[in-house]
Amino acid sequence: MAVGLFKTLKDTIFPLSCVGCQRDGELLCTVCRAGFVFRNTQHCPVCEAPTVYGSTCAEHVGGDLDGVVALGWYANPQLQTLIRQWKYGYVREAEPVIERLVSVWMNQTQQLPTGEWVVVPVPLHPIRERQRGFNQASILSRMVSDELGIPMDTLILIRTRHVLKAQAKMEDKTKRAANHLDHFRVDGQAPRQVILVDDVYTTGKTMQACARVLKRAGAQTVWGCVLARGD
Repeated sequence: MAVGLFKTLKDTIFPLSCVGCQRDGELLCTVCRAGFVFRNTQHCPVCEAPTVYGSTCAEHVGGDLDGVVALGWYANPQLQTLIRQWKYGYVREAEPVIERLVSVWMNQTQQLPTGEWVVVPVPLHPIRERQRGFNQASILSRMVSDELGIPMDTLILIRTRHVLKAQAKMEDKTKRAANHLDHFRVDGQAPRQVILVDDVYTTGKTMQACARVLKRAGAQTVWGCVLARGD
């Protein structure tokens, strides 16, 4: 009862408004949802060259990631606002909206590879997850797992290092890229085929580091799946 009362009070003081048209009532109204623009091209995870289904291009084949697919562009104001409200504003009402978008996208595009895959979320460090109260990548992984009907493993990949934003800013790019490998480890034998899930792909360093440790632990193929790509 207390939770319901708090939600009612919260909705009264801070009513939800559409990230597209700013109308009060819901985070993505029916009209804006119908006009939502999904990403119609995918690109190499390394050089951003257009490729089939987002696979790694011929020049960079054999790298950590075999490909990355993205639902949309991070430059899309609707998607960017939705992600930021969810991730940093702790607006959990964003989750069913995102789940609907994921379902529509996967049914429309069928861009993810088929086979014996396991969905694995990019992990948060336990300290960060306690601060936020949830791991958005784990929630997205459940959505992908349910939509594709394939298993999910939230325990195989572990983040071992908690880096504060101030520390990250102090590190130069070369040192930061090298240190990403020290942030993750695999608990046991990795699945042979992995769909690695996160909310946003920008430089790709985090996802590439995850893919590398997964391959060192036995994975043969690792694809990334994200809500938005930052190019």
